[in-house]
Amino acid sequence: MSLRTRTVSLLAALGLVAAVPLGVQAPAGAAGPLPTSTKVTASATSVIVGTPVTLTAKVSILNLGGLILTPTGSVAFSTSTGGPATGLGSAPLSSGLSCVLTSCTATLTTSALPVGTNTVAASYAGDLLGAASAGTTTVQVAPPPDTAPSAPTLTATSQVGSIQLHWTSASDGGQPITGYAIQRGPAATGPFTTLATGLPTGDYQDTTVVIGTTYFYRATSANAIGTSGFSNVASSAATSNGAGTFSTTACPAGSTCSSPTSTFVDGPTTTTISATTEASTSPHTLTVTIGGPPLAACAMPGPSATFNDTSGDAFKQVVWKVTGQVAADAAYQQYFNDTTYVGCLGLDHPWFRGSPSVPAIWFPADGLYEGKPATCVNSGAFFLGGGHFSQPCTSAVYQHLGNATDYFQLTYNLPPGDGRISGGS
Repeated sequence: MSLRTRTVSLLAALGLVAAVPLGVQAPAGAAGPLPTSTKVTASATSVIVGTPVTLTAKVSILNLGGLILTPTGSVAFSTSTGGPATGLGSAPLSSGLSCVLTSCTATLTTSALPVGTNTVAASYAGDLLGAASAGTTTVQVAPPPDTAPSAPTLTATSQVGSIQLHWTSASDGGQPITGYAIQRGPAATGPFTTLATGLPTGDYQDTTVVIGTTYFYRATSANAIGTSGFSNVASSAATSNGAGTFSTTACPAGSTCSSPTSTFVDGPTTTTISATTEASTSPHTLTVTIGGPPLAACAMPGPSATFNDTSGDAFKQVVWKVTGQVAADAAYQQYFNDTTYVGCLGLDHPWFRGSPSVPAIWFPADGLYEGKPATCVNSGAFFLGGGHFSQPCTSAVYQHLGNATDYFQLTYNLPPGDGRISGGS
């Protein structure tokens, strides 16, 4: 009796192989392990990355000549998208009644298939009677569909006369972010109202705040697919440089309204700001502040000033003045030589500098559209009549006596709204 016959007979006698007549000869020429075949199938042949896929390997012993033998052991699964194979794990072959005649199966469920064309392999190592074998199948794995950006993370930072906001989304959802929006409320639970939409970056400087009052903000990001969820709620309050550097004026409906002059002194240089609004159809609040940080685009000696008015229909004039022989002369020279953006203005919405072809520039560091307004005499394209302009413009006065009373003054004619006039940078 050959070794194969003895082995089969022994296994049958021990009850480890069913329905094998004792002493039956193994097929002729079967001097080594019997050949096997391994076939692998997938529960889906095309999925999105991360989707669970069940892999089933069917291992069969071949050339049994009527015998019923079932394979034992386990099957190792792996995948390749063109490079080295990556193991997915192994699974045991089924046993007992779950096997069919000469075949048993092993199953593995995985979510680890990478993006691309996956060649999935099932490798059977063999056992005492059956030889090793392997099979493959193909699964196409697509990247995740594009989505709206993830909800941003928002920070709010106190400044003199304003609050600086910045937010970013950890994921753009697979599409470039096309716009940002910011909302403000009186409490962490709202209600929130929109301050700005369509911003080029996740930056915004809120210049419409009352100094000392805490405001709460939330933000979104948007792409071609949709708009993100809201960010965390961040809060802050604007500060001042002390008494006399800011004022808040309650303005009645139907009449002009002027703020007190706010003053900031730095050695021999004094910088002031004041504002006057025309009549509004409803009560409103006029605020001016001096002493804030300079704007990125500008180079005017002295601190920056912030102005805001809560009316939506009142045109205004804002007077910015620097006094002191050296500072006034420097401001005059730079302004009329136009070497820099002296007299720079920052607004929270797009605007134009004298011509529709010369837009203000967005500066993410400030969260404002910034530039040097054209003189009013050169802003005819925006003249509305009655001394009104649809875009900001300025007129300048320079007093030069060669002493400490020298001053340089800019008067800004502005449509309804708010903003910041820069100091030195």
